[in-house]
Amino acid sequence: TLAAEVRRMRERGTEMHLLDAGSATAIQPGLTLAPGTEVAWAVQDGAIDGAATTRLLLERAQALGARLQFPARVQGISARAGGVRLETDTGTITADRVIIAAGTGASALAESAGFALPQKTKAGIIALSAPLPPVLQTVLYGPDVHLLQRGDGRVVIGEKDGPPAGPAHAERLAGEPND
Repeated sequence: TLAAEVRRMRERGTEMHLLDAGSATAIQPGLTLAPGTEVAWAVQDGAIDGAATTRLLLERAQALGARLQFPARVQGISARAGGVRLETDTGTITADRVIIAAGTGASALAESAGFALPQKTKAGIIALSAPLPPVLQTVLYGPDVHLLQRGDGRVVIGEKDGPPAGPAHAERLAGEPND
C-alpha cells in the first residue's frame, strides 16, 4: 500500500521516496526503526504548528488594522456591491474580502456564497506525544499514518481510517519505543 502511494505521488510530480529502516535513520538520525520497516519521505514536505501560525497571522493582521471579532460563528456568506456580507450568530459583518478557513465546514459556507468548494473529508485521528528530545526533522509516512515533530518536541501522529479512539487505541498508537 505504501509503495503504491509513493508511485502515485511521484506520478503527480512529488519527489517522494520509499525508505528502508537504514535509509530512514540516515536522514532522521534520532529515529529508531525495526529492521524490515519501510517509510515514505517527500523531500519538499514540511509542517507548521497550525495554532501557533494562526495566532501569529492574527497578530500581524491586527497590527495592520484588521479587526478580530471572536467568537462569531458564520452562518452564511453573500456577495454585495463592493464586498461581502457575513451573517453570524452575533450579527452581520461586512468586509471587502473573506477567506474561508473553516475546515470540513468550508464547503457549506462556500455554497451559501453561491460557489462550490468540493472537499474530500475522511475520518482520522491526530495524537500528540509529550515533549521529546529531537527525533524527527521532517514528515515521515507509513501505511495509513504520518509522523512529524513540532518545535516544542511533541510528536504528532496522524492516522487515517483508524479504529474507534479510546484508551486501547491510544496505547497502540504510543506503542513500545521501537515500534
